[in-house]
Amino acid sequence: MLVTELCFLLILWCVLKWCNRDPRCKKLQLTDLLVAPVQHIMKVPLILKEVETRTEDSSEREQITQILEIEENSISKYPASCDMLAVLF
Repeated sequence: MLVTELCFLLILWCVLKWCNRDPRCKKLQLTDLLVAPVQHIMKVPLILKEVETRTEDSSEREQITQILEIEENSISKYPASCDMLAVLF
């Protein structure tokens, strides 16, 4: 592991410990807090595809297509970006 990864994990571990002690977090784990946003992110391409099929203007449809490609590319990188978090859980 690189030093930067170790520093990131140490900081994350400290934040998680602090959250577990804070009563406002109600003892929820990080995974509990991340479920809803991840589910929403995964729905965006489905919504964009639906909007794309209902758009009549070709220039607007092209813009939606470009946004959809960027979004899908971003989502495809999601599992790789979570590898460091997997170490903690």
